[in-house]
Amino acid sequence: MLKDAIKRALKPLGYSIARIGNDDSLSPYDVQRQLIRQESPVIFDIGANVGKVTQQYRSLFPDAIIHSFEPFPESCQSLKQRCSQDGNIFPHQLAICEKMGKTTLYSNSSSATNSLLATDSRAGALWGQGLLDTKALVEVEPTTIDCFCAENHISAIDILKMDIQGAELRALQGAEQILARQAVSLIYAVSWEKSFHAAARMLYRK
Repeated sequence: MLKDAIKRALKPLGYSIARIGNDDSLSPYDVQRQLIRQESPVIFDIGANVGKVTQQYRSLFPDAIIHSFEPFPESCQSLKQRCSQDGNIFPHQLAICEKMGKTTLYSNSSSATNSLLATDSRAGALWGQGLLDTKALVEVEPTTIDCFCAENHISAIDILKMDIQGAELRALQGAEQILARQAVSLIYAVSWEKSFHAAARMLYRK
């Protein structure tokens, strides 16, 4: 359902959706490296957690400018420590969503599953019991992609990666202006279809 909703939202803006090929030797990140030929791309890592994927992008794109977004305080602190020696990685303790205003993050037993959305009652069957049990509600600072880009004078995004536990459509709704200008070259959304088995989908500009 999320895939279909994103597809409907992006199609009028000139974007297509496709599944990554069946070459098991290539990770989704290797595919992105093949698609994005620019040596100094602007990368948004939304849902960066503690920065493992941010560092993967750094290894693939040594000269990239990377903005990493993680709203959960403890995870963002780990992200900042991990990336502290890299002057072109910019960690932001922000939640990316569709509008400004008070935003609540559901803090779960596994911080990697934290989300702006409440845990679905069926989650345990997919992820394993207990991992998505909500421990606390945390008020976090929100922004939208459009607002962030305007405030930071960012005219285009080469890779927009999102791993935000089902809130990807909300993030895209806050990117209406930059998407309408077709100023995002590639969107990578990570969704989970089975317990601990990632199914990745690639969206790319026509």
